[in-house]
Amino acid sequence: MGDWLLNLPVLWMAVVVFAATYLLAASVYWVVTRLAVNERARAFKAVSPGMLPPLGILFALLVGFIAVEVWNNYDKAKVAVASEVGMVKCAGILLQGLCALVAIAMVHSDNRLACAIAMTLFATGIALSLLLIAAYSRPFIGEISVRPNLLKQVITSGTTGTQP
Repeated sequence: MGDWLLNLPVLWMAVVVFAATYLLAASVYWVVTRLAVNERARAFKAVSPGMLPPLGILFALLVGFIAVEVWNNYDKAKVAVASEVGMVKCAGILLQGLCALVAIAMVHSDNRLACAIAMTLFATGIALSLLLIAAYSRPFIGEISVRPNLLKQVITSGTTGTQP
């Protein structure tokens, strides 16, 4: 993920991530609804709704594992490793989310309102997941960074306790 995004204040990071995710969802919606005519509409409708739960579970597992790793890195302050691999992780989430959005659009291609609602809800989940991972991926930079105050308190309390 670009340094410019990770260096934004959390509010602006949220605006960028949510806008990009909704733009992606709107693009998928537009393409699928334009393609869902005649024979393709029947083919899209033949995509099994049973495909959605496994896609959602895979997305949730991917986000969960990446979030645990990011928060562990946050705790352990492995900034260099987290920032190098961050782009690959977020690309993985986006690709898995894109697959789920396409499947949702295809399953609901005959009911555009239901399609738009389902895609908006799932896109919100994607955006929130990306935002949380991006916001916590750099523990010493940004609004929610670890500040040296706590470390100073620990050092101060450690030195006062060791004196005779």
